Amino acid sequence: MTIAAANRKFVDAYIGSNADVLITYDKHFKELDSVAFPKVLQMNMDEFSNYWER
Repeated sequence: MTIAAANRKFVDAYIGSNADVLITYDKHFKELDSVAFPKVLQMNMDEFSNYWER
């Protein structure tokens, strides 16, 4: 994983808190799509709104 050190804290918090979704507009997090474990479900606020309404 090549996420910048400044952004790793958000991934660590996501994993440590057992969160369902990481909400971000930072395109650098898209590289997490290629990581099999731990799976990080990330989306922006608009996508989250649609996800939540389901």
